[in-house]
Amino acid sequence: TFRDEILDAARIDGASELMIFRTIILPNSIPALATLAILTFKAQWDNLLWPLLVVQSEEMKTIPLYIVKFMGEKHTDEGAMMAVAAIASIPILIVFFKLSKYFLGGAALYSSRKG
Repeated sequence: TFRDEILDAARIDGASELMIFRTIILPNSIPALATLAILTFKAQWDNLLWPLLVVQSEEMKTIPLYIVKFMGEKHTDEGAMMAVAAIASIPILIVFFKLSKYFLGGAALYSSRKG
């Protein structure tokens, strides 16, 4: 939520509702949107149940389905499973590091406010 004083001051200065949204609300919401993007991407990237139920063809399988293939009834190939899991984490790390400047900038902005 935003303080009413900030929004009222923008209205007094002659800003329209669209300008208030574009210049005040949206820039201050970027850290929350970056966090939402990171968590949504990670949740979909790690999703196992839905592709397990829906995907039938081999070329449409996701990385978690390939990781499960290394688990057998009597023997599990932990080394190969961990190697695939490490490679699968690379896109998540890329998304995190690309969006972390927005996330960390917003955390610093909100932690230094007074009042």
